Amino acid sequence: KYVWNDEVSRAQLQVDKIKKNEKILGKVQKLLSLSDSAHPEEAEAATLKAKELLLKYSLELREECDEMQLLRFLPCKR
Repeated sequence: KYVWNDEVSRAQLQVDKIKKNEKILGKVQKLLSLSDSAHPEEAEAATLKAKELLLKYSLELREECDEMQLLRFLPCKR
């Protein structure tokens, strides 16, 4: 029916990436909040899972001005 140009298609991909990153950020934030748990085993498991998600998606978590941000990094080729 509708024929969209490449710019519109790319824009949709960017929106999808942003939504996915926000979902991952939400998961990581929840896990990090659990890392302050009074139960050491739960805190450790939550921290490890948060780090695992960051590595899986090649993301780096930064806190700036009381706001968490996810940054995607690309592994170096050797």
